[in-house]
Amino acid sequence: MAEDPPIPVRFVILLELVKRGPLRASDLTEPTDLTIQGVSYNLEQLADEGLVAFDDDDSRAVRITSEGVQSLHEHFVGLKAFVDRALGEMMHIEECVAVADERLAPGDDVGLFMEEGRLVARQADSPSTGTVRKGGQPGELVTVGGLTGVVDLDPGHVDLLRLPPPASLPGPRAVQEAFQAIEADPDVLVTSGVEAEVLTERAGLEAPQGPIAFAAEEVARSAAQRGLDVVLVAAWEDARRLGEALRGGEEGPTVDVHSVDADRD
Repeated sequence: MAEDPPIPVRFVILLELVKRGPLRASDLTEPTDLTIQGVSYNLEQLADEGLVAFDDDDSRAVRITSEGVQSLHEHFVGLKAFVDRALGEMMHIEECVAVADERLAPGDDVGLFMEEGRLVARQADSPSTGTVRKGGQPGELVTVGGLTGVVDLDPGHVDLLRLPPPASLPGPRAVQEAFQAIEADPDVLVTSGVEAEVLTERAGLEAPQGPIAFAAEEVARSAAQRGLDVVLVAAWEDARRLGEALRGGEEGPTVDVHSVDADRD
């Protein structure tokens, strides 16, 4: 029997509160697979957002609020819409565009490969194959139809550098040292938050693609799904949300979170 797909912890908690009523932190350790301390931390975050509140009859228990119910409903409605759309798109993929690795003519049978974040076509064995419909020279775009199989791909990895809270922001050297400490050689460098953008620029951090200072979650996820390694420098208030969002789902990349030392010039 297939296992249920993973759900972000905050929504596991809200769902348990909907199903079982007011609960204590100890009641939520098993469904969330967290310690009591971990559950308590998440409950505090949810309470700050107004999604849960302490129960009137038991001060150690929490209940879901109407805002929490609405948030849970919106999450699963959005998730269902995404899955329905994705499945529909998968059923209608009949051809794709790739970069020619050699001269290709209409009718050539090719294999498809993901290399440096690009879909490449060449006449070679591959788990994913197709037939060239519109040919081209090396480096040009070609159209491939009659697709079969799945492109063989090793997903990329995300290293998330979490900045300290605004009151303890470090100088650029601390960001540079944190970057060097993880021995990262990223294909893509992304920032989230103005402090992350400025400190990354002042630290002189670079990558073949980036720094990219917008749509951090979408850029990091898309890059990792294409087999690219990513360093994401995030402001304190963004880091937890981004880490949780990127890890969500079976297709989420692996994510390591690293803290940047506070109060260093």
